[in-house]
Amino acid sequence: VETLDGRLIREYGPEKIRSVALKEGTLKHIRNALRDVVNSGSGTGGKARSNLIEIAGKTGTAQVAEMRGGFVNSERLPYEIRDHAWFVGYAPAENPEIAVAVLVEHGGRGGSAAAPLAKMVIEKYFSLKVQSPRQLEVNREGETGAG
Repeated sequence: VETLDGRLIREYGPEKIRSVALKEGTLKHIRNALRDVVNSGSGTGGKARSNLIEIAGKTGTAQVAEMRGGFVNSERLPYEIRDHAWFVGYAPAENPEIAVAVLVEHGGRGGSAAAPLAKMVIEKYFSLKVQSPRQLEVNREGETGAG
């Protein structure tokens, strides 16, 4: 936690709560499936696909109101009863260093509403990583142009 001027107030480290025992083959299968959700071309998370970094993740749609009698396009419903959209993802897919969860209340489907937002956050993270410390200072101060 930092102040607005960047002074560190408190730092939290990772805390292991528990471990889940999975066979290596099962874990590999899950990782491949999460990668395919975003990168296969037929997965629901295609809008999280990035040209900068390989993202893996899972889309979701949380139903707000029960719709009887078949499928109804969420955009035709009153805002208050539209489904919630979510996406959880991480990158790089092979050796993760960032994880993101996005929930868009009444956003519709996770693949179309939440996945693109997660992609933006992940790409921004990696773009800031490659900038020099001076470029980061310039960006924090809101200036434009080279530092």
